[in-house]
Order: sequence, then structure tokens, then C-alpha cells
Amino acid sequence: MTAFAHLTGRRLETGYLALSESTYPGGLVQAAHGHPDAYVTCVLAGAYDERVLGRRRRVEQGAVVYHPAEEEHAVRFRTRSTQIFRLTPTPALLEAARLVGVPFDRIASATPLLQDFAHRVHTLAARATPEAILAVDVAASEFVAALRTRSTRGPAPVPRAAIDTVRDYLDVHYAHGPSLPALAALAQCHPVTLARAFRRQTGRSIGAYLRQRRLEAACRLLRESTQPLSVVAADAGYADQAHLTRALRRATGMTPTQVRDARR
Repeated sequence: MTAFAHLTGRRLETGYLALSESTYPGGLVQAAHGHPDAYVTCVLAGAYDERVLGRRRRVEQGAVVYHPAEEEHAVRFRTRSTQIFRLTPTPALLEAARLVGVPFDRIASATPLLQDFAHRVHTLAARATPEAILAVDVAASEFVAALRTRSTRGPAPVPRAAIDTVRDYLDVHYAHGPSLPALAALAQCHPVTLARAFRRQTGRSIGAYLRQRRLEAACRLLRESTQPLSVVAADAGYADQAHLTRALRRATGMTPTQVRDARR
């Protein structure tokens, strides 16, 4: 079969990562090739053999592999089908890493950290909601923070007032899916620094805080208004009524209608 053929594909881009998921058929052989950008491969199912720098390695389900930019490799997919999740850092993430003194290639040797990061991003990206996209970028920032090598002189601490400003903004603009870089600009600090400081000072990530605010808003609207559920979902920042229903069930065990009926 020809190289680069695949059966299915999904793509999602956040501020910091370009994500794709593809399924390759067994027996497919990709001739030696390289990619212009560095990327991370996470094998969700199946397995393949890969030849890199003249050496062969077997990549099994669950493995996470880092490929530097332009690294030449050849691939043969061994199982009936192999499902691959690929994470490619955007220029914005590479710049964020550079500004805090992190050579991004260092992730090649951070295997446990990289595995946790890749699987966490895959779980978040599966929802493809505005808060999930923000959570992906927060996860990327926290990953870069964990890779920091310049520890002798870290960034200046973020004042409590700056974190309070971000919280106040999220309390008002929870429905609009603010981006991490925009929130960092509001706090006048680096996104990586904000992500770590927010978690440290509030005990939760920015994404978790945003989800809680949306949930509270939805419950309030359900109890205090008779608006259609689709309107409540939109006003609270959910993608649609189904998204609202999933979030409520996960948090309360009730559907929107049950939450509304409980007020009586």
C-alpha cells in the first residue's frame, strides 16, 4: 500500500498543540521520511516497527515516542489496525518553552512525564469543548513548567492580586472560553507561570475552576428561569444541550430537567 494512507482521521488545534488521531491498516509500509515539525506519537491501539537512524525499534500499544523535527524514520504497521494519537507543539508553545528556558527536545528523555502528558491530553481533547481546549493548553503549560531546567532563578512569583483578577474575569466571562495566553496577559505574566501559580494558590487548575463556574451558572439558570435547555446551555458556556447534560450528570448525577424540577 502507498505511504501515508490511513482509514480515519480527526484533527483539533488549540493555542499550544495541533492534535490528530488516525487509524492505519496492518501491513502498511511507510518508506523513510521526515516531518518538518517535532511531534509526539501516542499509540492508542495496535503496534508497529520503526527504523530510526539505522536501528529498528518495536512500538507497542501504550507507548509514547518523541520525534525531533526532520528525523528520518520508516514504519511498518504490524497489527490489523493501529490507532495513533499525534501531538505537535505549535510555535506559540515552543516560544513559551523558550521564554522559560526549556529546550523542548528535553522531552525525549522525560518518558514517564511525557506518557502522563500525552494520555492526559488525549482524554481532554476527546471532548473538544471550549473548556477542554483551554484545559489542553493548561496541561501543555504545566508540562513545560515541569521540564524547566533553569531552576537557579525562577520567574517572579505571581501576586495574589493577579490571580484574583483572573478569577474575577472567569467569574464574569465563563461562557466565552477565554484562552490561556489571554488570561496570562491579564495577569501580566507568562502562561506557564500563571498555570502553576493559579493551581498553587487556588488548589485547582484554571480549567477546573472554569468548569465549576459554568456548572454553577447552569444550575442557577435552570432553577431561576424557564428558558429552553438549549438557551441555558449556550448562556452557561456549553457547546450544546447534550454537553450540558453530560456535565450535569457527571457532577450531580442529575439531568437538566431533574435539576429544574428539584426547585419545586
